[in-house]
Amino acid sequence: GVGGSYRPDDGATVNYRVNADALREMVDHIRRSRQVERVDLVGEGSGAEIVADLADEAERIRSVSLSSTWYKELHPGFEAMAMAPEFEALLRSSEDGYWVPNFVAGTLRRVTNQEIRDYVFATQSDLSVPTGTFLEFFDTGLPIIDAVAAQVPALIITSEFNFAPLEDTLNMVNDWGGGGRLAFIEGAGHVSRMQEPEIAAQFFKALFDFIDP
Repeated sequence: GVGGSYRPDDGATVNYRVNADALREMVDHIRRSRQVERVDLVGEGSGAEIVADLADEAERIRSVSLSSTWYKELHPGFEAMAMAPEFEALLRSSEDGYWVPNFVAGTLRRVTNQEIRDYVFATQSDLSVPTGTFLEFFDTGLPIIDAVAAQVPALIITSEFNFAPLEDTLNMVNDWGGGGRLAFIEGAGHVSRMQEPEIAAQFFKALFDFIDP
């Protein structure tokens, strides 16, 4: 909910809870307009935190799929960077609560297919994002996702080079109250769908086999 949707005046106020409230409204609109009882939610990165917040609402949600996310741990190297006091100071120094990370270039660093690189840079170029989605790590701490409280099934997708260790993802699968399933994408970077075609195909096969077997 950042790109072309809405932009609050103060990005530091935006976190997964704020977006979960907005998502809940959208879900109810879809249920009414499409006349469906429940919907499946797919979330990536901080979006996984948002959809996980609705995973205890079985009257609205049929299933959730989470990818490129974390539970209770981060890889030590990434944690040292993401939780550094200097990074927190940078985020809090933003006058309007927005920051432009070098996300797309970092995500594509393992991708050699030029057609994919050109497409992603043309359609998903780096945008300013709310600092609140990063500050919640400092203000709230991990875990942000309450796996135990979940009431609906989850597909939890991780990759070989995710920011969290595989053991952390397995712990989330095991703790998932509605029943968790793991999908491990070998050779993938942080965002599996944005990789070489054979890697992205693993991601989408796992996703759609789960949603509509």
